[in-house]
Formats: sequence, C-alpha cells, structure tokens
Amino acid sequence: MKKGIKKSIWIADDDDDDRMLIKEAFEESAYKEPLMFFENGEKIIELLSSKTQYKPSLILLDLNMPKVNGHDVLNFIKKNKTTKDIPVIILTTSKSEEDKKIVLKMGASGFITKPHQYIEMLKIAGDLVKYYG
Repeated sequence: MKKGIKKSIWIADDDDDDRMLIKEAFEESAYKEPLMFFENGEKIIELLSSKTQYKPSLILLDLNMPKVNGHDVLNFIKKNKTTKDIPVIILTTSKSEEDKKIVLKMGASGFITKPHQYIEMLKIAGDLVKYYG
C-alpha cells in the first residue's frame, strides 16, 4: 500500500437502515479497518477531487440517491485517472439486468442486489472482507 493511503471501505447509501445493516454485517465479519458512510455521492466526489492521498480500497455504491446518484459517482471515478483503479461495487435495490449491464460497462467491479435478510448481507460482507479486506 502506498504511503499516505489508508485501507478503508466507503459506502454510499441514502437509507439509514441499510447503512446500519451494512455496518453491522462488516463488524460481525471482523472487518477492522475504517468504514466511511455517505448519504449521497456528492461528498465522495468532493473527497476524491481533493488533493489528499486518502483513497478507499473499495467503494460500495447505491444507484438511487439524492443530489448525486450512483451512476454519476461511478462515471466520475472511472473517468478520472487518479481514481479509475478504485474498485466500485454497486449495492442496490435494483434487480434490473439493464442497470447491471450499464454499470459493468462503465467499469464497476460488481453488481449486488441488496438482500432482504441480514444473514445474506452478512455473507456478502464476509466475501467482500475476504477479497478486499
């Protein structure tokens, strides 16, 4: 890992309950690094646009958010030479194959439909911790 870059996962989701569920699942999966939560994509773009060396090791991104949605954030990340290598996984309520095709073509590393049960979110968090943690 490069000097000045801390390992962390950024999660952008406008739903309070979903953020809490994701947080609990990562904590139960023994993820010890920082989790940073955002209610929309605006702050992520702002932080990634700044001169800081601080970049996440993974971004989990909801598609449907106010102000700046997930498509816009993904587009910004993948078109910017300093951020294009950050893995972005879409974690959304969408089950649309069209949404999936679009974001994968845009450069997302994966597309996960939000589960309805905590045990499923726990498995997703565990898999992400193994791969990105």
